[in-house]
Amino acid sequence: MAIAALLLALPSAIAARVIYIDADATGANNGSSWADAYNCLQDALADANSAPKPVEIRVAEGIYKPDQGAGITVGDRRATFQLINGVTMRGGYAGLGEPDPNARDINVYTTTLSGDLVGNDIHVDDPGDLPGETTRSENSRTVVVGSGTDTTAILDGFVIMGGHYDVYVWGSRGSAAGMQNTSGSPHITNCTFAQNWTISGAGSGMRNWRKSSPTVINCTFKHNAAGGIFNYDSDPTVIRCTFSHNSGGGMSNDSGNATLTRCKFIGNFGWAGGGMFNHHSSPVLTDCLFVGNRAYYSPERFSGHGGAMCNSSYSHPVVTNSTFSENSAERNGGAIYSRCSSARFTNCTVARGSAGAGKAVACDSWRQEGPSNIQIANCIFWDGGEEIWNNDGSTIKISYSNLRSGQAGAHDPCEGLVWGDGNMEADPLFADPDNEDYHLKSQAGRWDPASESWVKDDVTSPCIDAGDPMSPIGYEPFPNGGRINMGAYGGTAEASKSYFGEPVCETIVAGDINGDCKVDLIDFAIMASHWLEDNTPVNSNSVLKDGIEYYIQTDKFVYQLGENVEILYRVTNASENPVDIESVLNCDYGWVRLVTTDDSNNIVWINLRHPPPCGWKTIHLGPLEDEEYREVWNMMNDNGTDRRDDDFPIATGRYNVIGGLGACEEVPVKVSIGIRP
Repeated sequence: MAIAALLLALPSAIAARVIYIDADATGANNGSSWADAYNCLQDALADANSAPKPVEIRVAEGIYKPDQGAGITVGDRRATFQLINGVTMRGGYAGLGEPDPNARDINVYTTTLSGDLVGNDIHVDDPGDLPGETTRSENSRTVVVGSGTDTTAILDGFVIMGGHYDVYVWGSRGSAAGMQNTSGSPHITNCTFAQNWTISGAGSGMRNWRKSSPTVINCTFKHNAAGGIFNYDSDPTVIRCTFSHNSGGGMSNDSGNATLTRCKFIGNFGWAGGGMFNHHSSPVLTDCLFVGNRAYYSPERFSGHGGAMCNSSYSHPVVTNSTFSENSAERNGGAIYSRCSSARFTNCTVARGSAGAGKAVACDSWRQEGPSNIQIANCIFWDGGEEIWNNDGSTIKISYSNLRSGQAGAHDPCEGLVWGDGNMEADPLFADPDNEDYHLKSQAGRWDPASESWVKDDVTSPCIDAGDPMSPIGYEPFPNGGRINMGAYGGTAEASKSYFGEPVCETIVAGDINGDCKVDLIDFAIMASHWLEDNTPVNSNSVLKDGIEYYIQTDKFVYQLGENVEILYRVTNASENPVDIESVLNCDYGWVRLVTTDDSNNIVWINLRHPPPCGWKTIHLGPLEDEEYREVWNMMNDNGTDRRDDDFPIATGRYNVIGGLGACEEVPVKVSIGIRP
């Protein structure tokens, strides 16, 4: 009985306090119920800030402005909604006047955080008119701030709009107009960032700066703009937004590593990276959509690179199951542009773009920062013409992908293109590209998002079961051929089904790996190709040195030369005193080495390349505090003497990680950690 009583008491001890917000409430204005809800969101945030955590703030439909609330001067353009650790803000509630005030639907009960402080904003079709639009001159500069937060600060179900950051400081990258994250990692879900503008180009929709790593899920970035007053030919149907130094229309990651899932970047516009700009950053994108984004060229600032995405200065984005459509750049990289960065694109579709050079992917030493390393697998590039532009000796490895123009469609004077296995030049047979439906046609069945059902076509795409045979098939429905599809839906629950020239097999038979209702040598061949394969992550033991715990984890046991390696670093202050740690494990832009062995047990050095220059890193940790980094490095050959040259010829092959890890040569190595399978 005592245990039962304790268990019954636990929920009340940990349950979040709920604070209610409704602009139409006329009660006590104390947030205790819908009837007595606060009218102003700022009052609720002040209450939540002083309350024991966790706290949940429920906001009814309506428009809420950051200059409204006790102690805030009406019209203060510096006022902003500051997120708080341990506080969840949820919009989309019905509120008073509805049969169930707690009913929640963000599409029906729209909840807007608006920077339009006086309510006089005029909608403009051409975002180039925003800098001179006088109705926005009194708007809030930054609507929401997530700086200094962690993942317990949650923003869910809001429209963030009307930010107007018009203060330019020479030499400064300014701030975001929609949402600014500086050294913050909030959790952002089901939000739309729209019609925000910043003159300094630091991120009209969202800016992630100084190791900010927000988690962004089901969010849309559209109808934003940035930069000064300029003249250009425009299509009024294309809405634009811009970021850092007028770069990155939808999102700017500047020394920030965001994680994005099911996010949309639509009609954004920027000087470099119309949809997203990455600088010293390694964002991870899954199931994202880039449509109608554009990079513009100006005589004063040049660029015009990367219609959808621009990767700059040692950035390492990892993009999976994503679609790039109708993006364009006025110079290079209609969809993707990279300089001095590595990037990995797996199961992506790039189609219907237009650009001056490199309609799909472009690499160019725009600021002489060095070449890039791009890995592309299981992708479809279907635009035609010059799809690949490699003008600086970058390594672009393409395998098991479908390119309309094939290898002949690549501009590659330095011969850095690595044409791998499994590539083709065949019509992918998209379902309805005119309406942005890039599912693959199949006589066995493809997912139709319009009807939300499986339909059968009269033809089957050659991209079905044509991806890397060593890639996991993931969530592909049965029958799936035992092999992943190319394109954005490969490995997902919406992958088109495999067709074997006869009615679809509806029965799952033991041993029938490919789903053709037969157990034969084809099934055995699929099984044999994965025999004894082990993709279990490799973890080092923690190393304790001078009261500091160092930990490294790699993404798997075995690596291929030229492959990207994802490494997790975590440093923990295990002592009771604050510490400052310099140059721990890896420097900012240094080099990491792993000792490996080939099949003959000859020791070779494989360089995990993170381009120079090398720099110092200082980490400030309080008692028991920790800091975590996730970096992507590239497996490079090296002779052990010159870390900047890829000049040690060893055979291409698979190599087990058995060695140690240290900092770059310019910085003293603080600790060496063994990584063993």
